Amino acid sequence: MKTRSHAFFAMVLLGVSALVCPLGAHAQQGTEPAIQPTNPDDDIPIVELPDAESVFERHIKAIGGMDAFKAHKNRKLVGRVMMRPGNSSSFITIWHVNPDKMFIKIEQPGASTFEIIFDGKNGWRNVPFGESIRYEGKRLAELRDESDFFGEANYKQRYKKIETLASGTYAGHDVYIVHAVDHRDKETQVIFDKDTGLLVGVRMLEKLPNGQNDLVSVVISDYKEFNGILLPMKSVRQSSQMEQVVEFTKILIDVDDVPRFDPPKDLPPPTEKK
Repeated sequence: MKTRSHAFFAMVLLGVSALVCPLGAHAQQGTEPAIQPTNPDDDIPIVELPDAESVFERHIKAIGGMDAFKAHKNRKLVGRVMMRPGNSSSFITIWHVNPDKMFIKIEQPGASTFEIIFDGKNGWRNVPFGESIRYEGKRLAELRDESDFFGEANYKQRYKKIETLASGTYAGHDVYIVHAVDHRDKETQVIFDKDTGLLVGVRMLEKLPNGQNDLVSVVISDYKEFNGILLPMKSVRQSSQMEQVVEFTKILIDVDDVPRFDPPKDLPPPTEKK
């Protein structure tokens, strides 16, 4: 059974993924039933659509281009996570290091500080007053995806299939919806603004503890420019279970205060072959 802190961490990790990777990495979802290739607004007809690759490439150009991202060594994001029901609020700091390292620190007022780390190979959670927990299998694969410094800019390697499904509206935007399938057969609808080319949302099916699938929608917004690139400052994740809002108040590029990624001495050895 998950502890309260473990469940909280799982929700936070799912909610921040679209902001950790500025081009949008996504959470794990159930594989059955697959997300159907339908228009999210039934009253809006499907029209002639651009190919999916051009939609991704337009987004990359809109946020500043790959050359600008490759020039950065790291980025630091500082903000808050708010969850409803419960109206809980926590401080969050994320260090994302080129090409594939990530350190997430979450401070719960009146409670403990937790950390999730991926060092490019190993993933783990530091537990206050207890043994560190190693991530393996599906959870490690998810963390590896979310730690990709370039996110969807690596779409050619990330996905084995992409297809533009439809045009429609989403969170007040006229959008193109791209259906993407990765090499683990994860399916995601990746949603881009028609006018700006920016990523404005994702939709996926998430597997609940009872085995049922739940439709999850994430709205990505409030892009601001940092050192020649546009990064989103806010995401709202909604499902039948909860709403989670992640808002960053500060993003810094190429900082010096990057924490160490050394695995803790009490980290259990891997139980599976990598």
